[in-house]
Amino acid sequence: MGEWYKSRHRRIVLDFHTPSWPDNVLANIDPENIVKKFHQAGINAATIYAKCQHGFSYYNTKIGTKHPALGKRDLLREFLHYLNIYDIKSIVYFTTTLSENDAKNNKQWLSVDINGKHGFQIFGAETDSTLKGHYLLCINSGFRQFMLSQIKEIYENYSFDGFFVDMLTYIFTGDAICFCMNCSNKFKSDTGLDLPQKIDWENRLFKKWVSWRYEKIKEYGLQIRNYCKALNKNISFCANYHGSPGTPGQYQSWLLGQKACDGKLFSDYILAETYPNVFGYHYASFLTNFCRNLNDGKSFEALTYRFCNHWDWSLKPKNQLAYEVFSAAINKGDASVVDQPYHDGTLENSVYENIKDIYKVIQKRENIIFNEKNENLKFAALLYSQNTFTYYCKDDLDKYILGFLGAYNLLIENHIPVDIISEENLTNNQNGNKLFKKYKTIILSNCACISERTFNLLMDYCSNGGELILSYHSGTYDEEGVYKENNPFEKSLGFKISINEQYPYDYYRFTDNKFNINYDARPILTYKGIPEITVDDRNIVIIAQTVHPVGNSRKGFTYSNNLIPPNILVEAGPAIITKKFNKGEIVYIAPDIFQDYYQFGFIEIKEIVKKLLINDIKPEVEVEAISTVEVQVLKNEKNKKYYVNILNFHNNKPVVRSVNKPYCSMPAIEGILPTNEILIKFNKNSVKKYKCHGKMFVERLNNSTLKAKINELWGILEVDYF
Repeated sequence: MGEWYKSRHRRIVLDFHTPSWPDNVLANIDPENIVKKFHQAGINAATIYAKCQHGFSYYNTKIGTKHPALGKRDLLREFLHYLNIYDIKSIVYFTTTLSENDAKNNKQWLSVDINGKHGFQIFGAETDSTLKGHYLLCINSGFRQFMLSQIKEIYENYSFDGFFVDMLTYIFTGDAICFCMNCSNKFKSDTGLDLPQKIDWENRLFKKWVSWRYEKIKEYGLQIRNYCKALNKNISFCANYHGSPGTPGQYQSWLLGQKACDGKLFSDYILAETYPNVFGYHYASFLTNFCRNLNDGKSFEALTYRFCNHWDWSLKPKNQLAYEVFSAAINKGDASVVDQPYHDGTLENSVYENIKDIYKVIQKRENIIFNEKNENLKFAALLYSQNTFTYYCKDDLDKYILGFLGAYNLLIENHIPVDIISEENLTNNQNGNKLFKKYKTIILSNCACISERTFNLLMDYCSNGGELILSYHSGTYDEEGVYKENNPFEKSLGFKISINEQYPYDYYRFTDNKFNINYDARPILTYKGIPEITVDDRNIVIIAQTVHPVGNSRKGFTYSNNLIPPNILVEAGPAIITKKFNKGEIVYIAPDIFQDYYQFGFIEIKEIVKKLLINDIKPEVEVEAISTVEVQVLKNEKNKKYYVNILNFHNNKPVVRSVNKPYCSMPAIEGILPTNEILIKFNKNSVKKYKCHGKMFVERLNNSTLKAKINELWGILEVDYF
């Protein structure tokens, strides 16, 4: 048992949320045959169900409700038996606050709204005369003790390697506030206050409740983890991770109630869902980076499914599934493919033929990817702010998350090494300044709510030679989302920001060639108004000026069209400024260019940011390739090797949509086109020799530059240097 997750990288989740339909349900379920398919496909770790979200148990329980189709069969025991025979590590799935059958039979455990109505419905499912669909149970109710007794029953009667709990959250629909007596009494006991009556971000009581709610969910998760570890400390514990920023939409907001850095408290390894039709094709790469760095380097498992569009029972093309698995792998993350049996318990055989081919590639490259001595190169860091996510975004994630994802996409598509770091980790870590010093550049994409400690660490970083790039409203709000008259960066930079933008969109024109950016003075569009900057320091260099639009209206002014503003118009103040700060440099970008890039992909922004970043100091390994190629470079300093991972993607990356809207119809990745002219420059060391893993053709141009062509989805260029 122990840390099996550090060596078993080819995984599957056999989804088993099975309703109690009367006809033929699970009639042909054959654990021996299913596990044999796993083995033949190269799978070496499998998640199977003890209890599903319908509230049914798949084992002989004396406490819960066994699935009525099983009769005397103990399906969990059968699966565990055959997994052990084939040496496949076994992880047992168990749902917590989402359990339909428990909600039906124990209405006193349900969450309660302000009108005394029991239950917050989230998904449609089985129905009866009183409850329709899945309802959330309150974590402060008697359900908690019932759940722990079920967990104890499983631990005492079965032998397995890992335990996976799902739905480790609170109410995440409606007004989110539970008014049951348990919640009311707990809040009163902890704070001396009554519950807020509604969501109101201007109300300090509501903000206090939000903070309290985060803590209660954390306590809930820790109680389950500690309980499980007391039962058997050698069984790994993992909770489904709900702390990621996701994409705009209710299910990935503050409502889920997990902070980004809480995953490391609950789980031995981090697991999260990365479904492309919900989050976009970039998300497995992004979330692997996000979770690995924010959770102290713990192993990460990215869940994707074999279906094309959620659980629609379609067969995802092999190249598309491979892309999703490989994009986690090149970021040193495991992937787990979710499958679900048909209602009679049978599987789709072709799924396992595809998985077999994909996992053969993973197996060949595991020793490179998951070797702890092969480390990601450090260059740029993207700072994530939990308080900005909660108190600045509030119920509108577009305000922060689109720009945050845009900054990540922009760096990846410029092939610039990037790590995501967390303000929370910095402020709780005595060595925060040491973490900063690993990076040449730190980027704050509209990090509106910055703590005083973070600000001081950033200034220390700049003083010692780092480059800091700020955008839009960074630093203009306190840790609870209240506007600050004095932005702390203003005093250091010698300027004043006014965030009362006059226009819904603006332009900016480059006026200084400091970073070799010259668009012949052509203004560039931004889809938000630009904050006004007043410069008080003559040492500030103005790189770009704001130009207001022709085609918008403002009090006292009327325009007739939306042409680019003519050069004769008076510029409205600085848009991008820079200043030397002791040994380092600070750049402030007033337009929200990272959100513009996420939504519209302006090629000018890609070039601007690349030149701002790669100015005096270049990355150790510099790559030039089309933006749809993702590159991740690993370095083994002891063996003097680089491993250049090249993921060759197709050229259609649609903007993702919210999970609250209809799911995306994602274009399938059916074939892979070759990519030529990938230039790889080694700026610090010279190339001694190289070899290719995969269908790649490489030409040496000189001692420090190679040119590559890739004819498949993923290749690795192994380079010995001196």
